[in-house]
Amino acid sequence: MESGSNEFALPSGVPLSSLERMYALLSPLLFKCAHLIERIRGASSEELHSRLGYVPSAGAPVIWFHGASAGEMAAAVALSNLLRERGHHFEPVFTATNRAGLDYIRRVTPEARVASLVPWDVSDCLVRALDRWQPRALAIVETELWPRMVFEAQERGIPVFSVSARIYSGDLPRYRAIRPFIGPTLSRFTRILAQDNVERDRFIALGAPADRCVSAGNLKYMGSSRVFDDPEALRRDIGIGPHDRVVVCGSIHGDEVNNVLESIAAVIPEDVRLIVAPRHLAAVGIIEQWASRRAWKYVRRSAREIEKGWRVMIVDTMGELSRFYALASCAIVGGGFERHGGHNPFEPVRAGVPALFGANFHHFDAEARALVSATPEAQSADLSALAATLRRWLDDDTQRRSAHERQLAVLPDPASIAACYSHTLEPFLTAAGV
Repeated sequence: MESGSNEFALPSGVPLSSLERMYALLSPLLFKCAHLIERIRGASSEELHSRLGYVPSAGAPVIWFHGASAGEMAAAVALSNLLRERGHHFEPVFTATNRAGLDYIRRVTPEARVASLVPWDVSDCLVRALDRWQPRALAIVETELWPRMVFEAQERGIPVFSVSARIYSGDLPRYRAIRPFIGPTLSRFTRILAQDNVERDRFIALGAPADRCVSAGNLKYMGSSRVFDDPEALRRDIGIGPHDRVVVCGSIHGDEVNNVLESIAAVIPEDVRLIVAPRHLAAVGIIEQWASRRAWKYVRRSAREIEKGWRVMIVDTMGELSRFYALASCAIVGGGFERHGGHNPFEPVRAGVPALFGANFHHFDAEARALVSATPEAQSADLSALAATLRRWLDDDTQRRSAHERQLAVLPDPASIAACYSHTLEPFLTAAGV
């Protein structure tokens, strides 16, 4: 952090670079094409107006939260709630890049009065929105590095924060290639609150001032303690006895099914049940075909009556994966056995079981790094090695419990994340009259 009396001063204005001026000339044409495409695809008049900066009115004072999609909006809601709990009074305004983010806000925070698609990254569109809302602060979630949005906000003396900030490892080469273009944008942020030290270093390498970059944590894990339904009720519902052992394969993609399940089948004892939750319902048929070839009795979770004696249950319902993790002895998290980027490996650990996962976890690389630091055997590109670890954990309760305890110990501490965000943001918000 900066020292002395200027510790919480806003960064001085950074003029547009020649590359940014070129972007300013070309972007109206590019976004006009995007606007036409959205119209053709059936965007509503309200959505199209929001894209042009004709946004709904909001009460004052406003804090503007922006993210790409549903995951980023979850982080935005968490931050908004934290600031309100800390005694800041403001009207939250949420914008998303796509409809999934907008739908999330409307579903999870129906009390939020203002939620819209983000205006195009063009001066005229953004000026209309800024004039309408006159936000006291702008919080941009993860990697939404829109150059003109940041520039226009800074020009008005609005503190701009990149929160839960990250750069996907797979995107790093592209960002390095455009460092001369993106560097000035990063230098305009008031603070960059990165998910961890690795992400902080990435932003600094791309041109962000080191004294404005903080390793603050992932907002998605702030206040993320989960309360699970009674697992015994679910056991009875699906016909699992209190001592039956279960392996849950969560978020498995269709092109992973055969290799992953075949590796598991080769090592698990006959008395172990297998619950498979595909990432997409299109994979249900692939799982059924695999079970049929093995002559393993399978059932669908959605069945009106679940037959007894099943060996494989296919979770073809939505929103229940965490409940099934809570029944498991061990869990395997999909998405990383092929190049899908992985899915959240913290979820089963929070539910009470150790997690195993593949090598391609660039969408959750911070989470994967944390778990591997505690249990190096938890991640492998070699399915046979991963299956061998699964068998050891199933055969040895002490080993399995130890693995879970070590993984549990590296999960983010919600209180620490909240404290870091509060300490970093509050002086600027107080100065802005929020």
